[in-house]
Amino acid sequence: LVATLCEVIQSPRAKSHSHDKLAAVELLERFAKESKCDLVHNLESMMHAALLLFAAKEPEVLKHAVMAAANVMKLVPKNKNAEYIKQVAAILREVTHDISANQIIFELPGLNVRGALRPFIQLLTEGLMKGNENTKELAASTIGTFVSLTAPTALNPYVMLITGPLIRMASENFSEGVKVAILQTLALLLTRCGPRLKAFFSALQTTFRKSLHHKSPTVREKTVEGLATMMKHNARVDNVIQDLVSQVRREEDAHVKSSLLTAVHRVMEHKSTAVKVSSPLVSSLIATVGPLLSVQQEMVRTAAKKTFDTSVKYLMGEAEIKAAVAKYSGEGDDDDVSSDSEA
Repeated sequence: LVATLCEVIQSPRAKSHSHDKLAAVELLERFAKESKCDLVHNLESMMHAALLLFAAKEPEVLKHAVMAAANVMKLVPKNKNAEYIKQVAAILREVTHDISANQIIFELPGLNVRGALRPFIQLLTEGLMKGNENTKELAASTIGTFVSLTAPTALNPYVMLITGPLIRMASENFSEGVKVAILQTLALLLTRCGPRLKAFFSALQTTFRKSLHHKSPTVREKTVEGLATMMKHNARVDNVIQDLVSQVRREEDAHVKSSLLTAVHRVMEHKSTAVKVSSPLVSSLIATVGPLLSVQQEMVRTAAKKTFDTSVKYLMGEAEIKAAVAKYSGEGDDDDVSSDSEA
């Protein structure tokens, strides 16, 4: 019976016959909830069928698909979490990449139904916290997939459940792959639900601060992305810029120094954020970055130049801007910066 129901849901005919989909998914929902049979060997096909209908357009089909998925997820054995995380990730890829229709789905309607995310978040956070490194990496990236496929309004109730475990795991010494997956997902959360993460901003700043010193350039790059996104929603800009400037002064590793400078640049390139930085701090920033325009390491010079050009326009008054440009960049470069300041 299970095989027949799943076959009906997955058949091409079901796409255009909503009554077939609805009847099949209602039966699947009840069977997963009430059957006394051992369904372990059918869980993958049942999960596949239920998730497939998360892309449906009919509200009733979506409602029962969500309930069917929740019932199926309750049957997943705890010692099989890693296996089912792989299956969920693979099913999501299939559902969102409709080869037959030659299209990619960027938002999955079923995930916007109330309660739809909860069973999947429980599975994935369990894998993130307790799995091996491969499972942690896949769990973190799959959480990111769910975040990207869910409307922010539907995602909001789960922000606390998702963000806490991600931050805890980000502070541990895991492999580059795990770190990158976690940081990418945090950046996605900040992009889609930034204001809802305000309670975590202090913890996130600590996480990003540590990750900016990671030996992996990819980890540092993803950290910069997350930090810049967070600062669009954070009113306490001075604290973060002051900390970054202090780190730039102390840091001796050219690669890390370049990442720190890039972080300052990415924060300051958004006018709505940059205007919150106090004038004395901008002056301190320019005094720190200016001398780096002539250091030997090219990567530091390049990052310093971007940071200088982005930040100098926020000095107080045209005279101070021109003086800074003349001191650190040469007399001939001030026209461009002045025009940027007026723009």
